Amino acid sequence: MVMKFHELVKAHFAWRNNLLNEIKNGVTEQMILDTHKDDLCAIGHWFHGEGQNLFAGVAEFEAAKIAHAQFHQSVALSLSEDAALAGDEQFDVMLKAFRSLNDKIGHMD
Repeated sequence: MVMKFHELVKAHFAWRNNLLNEIKNGVTEQMILDTHKDDLCAIGHWFHGEGQNLFAGVAEFEAAKIAHAQFHQSVALSLSEDAALAGDEQFDVMLKAFRSLNDKIGHMD
């Protein structure tokens, strides 16, 4: 089953909102390590599992997968620098890549 585009976006907004709530209790080293890993969230599971099996080599898939990983790296870096949660620009890049992927494999929605 292919993850639908709106599910990709919804899942990452939920992940981000959950992270924002956790930050209120203080940033931990484990939080930074987990945030850096792009395969722990629902989208990451899809990119590294079923999505990889179905769409490996499709340029839009590879670009979306990279944008997703870069988003996680950006947020983890901002957490490690004790900065306010950043990554909004990278989040927009990721969403654009998701849209491009959705256009390529139109049955996502």
